[in-house]
Amino acid sequence: EGARVFGALGPISPSSPGLTLGGLAVSEHRLSNKLLAWSGVLEWQEKRRPYSDSTAKLKRTLPCQAYVNQGENLETDQWPQKLIMQLIPQQLLTTLGPLFRNSQLAQFHFTNRDCDSLKGLCRIMGNGFAGCMLFPHISPCEVRVLMLLYSSKKKIFMGLIPYDQSGFVSAIRQVITTRKQAVGPGGVNSGPVQIVNNKFLAWSGVMEWQEPRPEPNSRSKRWLPSHVYVNQGEILRTEQWPRKLYMQLIPQQLLTTLVPLFRNSRLVQFHFTKDLETLKSLCRIMDNGFAGCVHFSYKASCEIRVLMLLYSSEKKIFIGLIPHDQGNFVNGIRRVIANQQQVLQRNLEQEQQQRGMGG
Repeated sequence: EGARVFGALGPISPSSPGLTLGGLAVSEHRLSNKLLAWSGVLEWQEKRRPYSDSTAKLKRTLPCQAYVNQGENLETDQWPQKLIMQLIPQQLLTTLGPLFRNSQLAQFHFTNRDCDSLKGLCRIMGNGFAGCMLFPHISPCEVRVLMLLYSSKKKIFMGLIPYDQSGFVSAIRQVITTRKQAVGPGGVNSGPVQIVNNKFLAWSGVMEWQEPRPEPNSRSKRWLPSHVYVNQGEILRTEQWPRKLYMQLIPQQLLTTLVPLFRNSRLVQFHFTKDLETLKSLCRIMDNGFAGCVHFSYKASCEIRVLMLLYSSEKKIFIGLIPHDQGNFVNGIRRVIANQQQVLQRNLEQEQQQRGMGG
């Protein structure tokens, strides 16, 4: 029913008359007292019926108008004449509640020239989908994204234009990425979206590290497909993260001096898939007192330079700590690694001396 996913948002204006979309209060839906703000075409893609080719989609278009209340101003001079909409399951948008609350509302009206297209759109959106309109970057207007909701009870379409456009664009991209990774070929679900304790997928890629081998001074390169999850309601900006992260294994006792910096960190959950033997080996090493230091390449334009990976054998989970004070943490971890290398060098020299004396 309409936008039930937004029930937790609370009313934008409790005193305003009219309908409530799952707790999101919007004004009366009559167009007679509204001002036309924009006219153009809305385009979207719709899945074909089950009996047809499931991978094919129908392109739909409808003439469309956006209206605002009298006294409100919506600058649409730079809006494109055609808006492209992507349909997204509403349950994926629960994390965006805070960003939805701070939005301008506009009512969308479709001209009934193509009744089948309009009925199809009402049916899809009435069954738990929302529309996401991403404005092209070549468009000079300030709006980058707009969300469309439908109330099957009131038979109206409401557009939400978040004031925090950059934050919303980043969040909605994360949602769309999550959706693509969860939906396999032909739109078939290949697994649940929130597969780790109701957390949201923020990044997917590969983790690479080197493991000590039984032979002296020998290491083997290991890697695993890796996923980072955040709590619902949190946003982790990972658009600039590299697809491969490199991890260095460090004895935990060397990190005691960095505890104050650890305390002021953001927590995320790591999840590894596929090669079970490699995963078991990593769990064994980290359970024996090692932590992972994940360095971000200086070529990467993201703000994060380093994060730490810890393993809990009791809970069988990997936790990533992203220190807020990245500069100091990078300096601290460099000192730790330098000290570790000096200790290893000293131990090696002592071992060689003892062998020489024994011979």
